[in-house]
Amino acid sequence: MLAYQFRFIDEIGQPTGYCGVVFGMNKKELFWEIDCFGNPNAVEVKTATAGGFCFRVIELDNDELEQTKIELNDPIVLSRSKWRKPEWPDDIYK
Repeated sequence: MLAYQFRFIDEIGQPTGYCGVVFGMNKKELFWEIDCFGNPNAVEVKTATAGGFCFRVIELDNDELEQTKIELNDPIVLSRSKWRKPEWPDDIYK
């Protein structure tokens, strides 16, 4: 299993403030997981070594779910080092 921290960057390579964590069995899966949030070609990544998050899901009477505030245990936003442009596989769109 691979885990990446990612952050979106703008046209000039500056962080936009949006970041996250994805998990997958290979880089192709990581690419498509990031794609759920935005353009995977407009990110910087680094390998996640530790961290976590927790949130509460409440089931409502109408069979809908409500999510509470997310709590993070990960310095993803605070760390400014080791970010790199990802090298996605050549067959990413196949």
